Amino acid sequence: MRTLPAPAFGPLETAILGVLAAHHQPLTVREIHAALHDEALRYTTIMTTMASMTKKRMVFRAATADRYAAAYHSPAPIGRLRRAMDT
Repeated sequence: MRTLPAPAFGPLETAILGVLAAHHQPLTVREIHAALHDEALRYTTIMTTMASMTKKRMVFRAATADRYAAAYHSPAPIGRLRRAMDT
């Protein structure tokens, strides 16, 4: 029996990576939450998911001198992110 490959990213991870790829700069959790336009999605859910994605090295916390909040960016080139999201 043939098994299907596991998806590269979960749906929320895919959405977050899409937001990061579209903005070309580090974003805070609040900025990512606002960009997702989903009122049912809680800020804390985004924050927890971002922490998990950081542990998996899917995103990295960026040093921000101008604000207290942590900002995140993706280490992968945008083309690689788009290909991964399309699968």
